[in-house]
Amino acid sequence: MNLLQKIKEKIPIEFNQVMPENQSSRAVIPLTIGECEDGLPICIDLNDPQLEPIAILSDNEQANQLLFTHLLIKLTEQQPGQNNVQFALLKRKSSHWPKLLTRAEQQGTLLNVEGINPHREWEFLYQAAEIAENRHQGTDSSEPPIILLIEDLSILANASSDFRLNFEWLIQFGSEVGIHFIVAATTRDALKLGRWLRFFTTRIIGPMPPANGHRFGLHDPLPNIPRRFQHTGTTFAVWNQTDWLHFLLKPQDNF
Repeated sequence: MNLLQKIKEKIPIEFNQVMPENQSSRAVIPLTIGECEDGLPICIDLNDPQLEPIAILSDNEQANQLLFTHLLIKLTEQQPGQNNVQFALLKRKSSHWPKLLTRAEQQGTLLNVEGINPHREWEFLYQAAEIAENRHQGTDSSEPPIILLIEDLSILANASSDFRLNFEWLIQFGSEVGIHFIVAATTRDALKLGRWLRFFTTRIIGPMPPANGHRFGLHDPLPNIPRRFQHTGTTFAVWNQTDWLHFLLKPQDNF
């Protein structure tokens, strides 16, 4: 299972007790999702076969989009090489992040979902399931991880049963072969997505009332936002197996 690298840096003994080191031969591919108030990064290993699907939940689309922008920036900062992570972005509007996506396309890290069907890019998930199946069968097993970024998970509420079954299979078995999900939903939409949110046990909680934060967080109630974080950006919280970690993101311009 994935673990925030910050825990290892701060409490290595507890880290080894709670979460054993990845015993596979895969190289660690870190993705920084933010920094805590002490400056230490919160990272996930994109090459971990037990990486849990991640859901970003907040009361407004702007907060979710801010974190997506941060993730896209980090994904496009990869150094050229054979182990680059590829990603597919399933978004609501084609006008989002034009510079970042152009850069990723030039780097070869962005998978062209519109090439599947310009009007139904969500059908890319069928292709992703085929990639996962090939990897399960032993072909393409050395290929780099693929991150499926879904900007608005509420699409599932109106999807066909076949699409939903395909999504559920992929989200349960894709991580074993390097197909990972990071999705976002507003609080309003998340209330209707309980069937699918149960697969997302790793949750990043953005701005929302404490009661909702407790409900969607699956853990202890969220503590108050650290004072130094207030009025300086958008604060998110993520559970690290023992307590909540807050991290701050500031608006990104020109993306």
